[in-house]
Amino acid sequence: MERRKLARAILRSMGVGLVLTMFFGVFALISPSGYKVQARVNSIDRHYELSGTSDYIFAVVNYNCNASFNPLLYPLSWLIGRGYLSGDFSTIYLPYWTTQTTPQGEQYNAPVWGKPEDIENEATMKVILEEFLINLPILPAVFFVIELAGKRSVYLWFLGGTAGFALGSIVGTTAGLLIGTGVGFFFMAFLTTILLPKLRGRGTLKVKAAGNQTAEI
Repeated sequence: MERRKLARAILRSMGVGLVLTMFFGVFALISPSGYKVQARVNSIDRHYELSGTSDYIFAVVNYNCNASFNPLLYPLSWLIGRGYLSGDFSTIYLPYWTTQTTPQGEQYNAPVWGKPEDIENEATMKVILEEFLINLPILPAVFFVIELAGKRSVYLWFLGGTAGFALGSIVGTTAGLLIGTGVGFFFMAFLTTILLPKLRGRGTLKVKAAGNQTAEI
């Protein structure tokens, strides 16, 4: 019986951990709740290479990026010293292909390079997705431990810290953690000293039983 209870508790904690990972994962991929980033493309070097009968057309995008990540949603990034990134990066950018028609009516495929801001956004998302994938295995484990330990008040930290990061980056996260802690203590005090005693008082009923005896339920 104890093994069944433990197995159910583990499965429930795993399920809750996955649901919370999806929930907070959305915030992790949205700015400014998950990250704050500024990127500037320095150069775009287009390359045209012929390999056999195939043409390879791509561009090397060199850009400068300054990014800071929410420490609650990107914990591993901060542990390995990547919570704040600043420097020059490069990535491969592939053009879009469209069908063009010559004045003679012949059709051919031509590469179309995106607008500079589109290339900049794609380069930025590359940095964000790399950090998100690094932290993705950690979040379910964190929520699994919280749920298995029954410390659900910790979720107030995540909510408060995420809201604080959106408003004020790292300082805001710290303030959000403090606010979340205060809300958690206030809620627990209200629950244990006011709400539960009232509910218990209302739930005490006297019921007549056989033999004119009374029982409280």
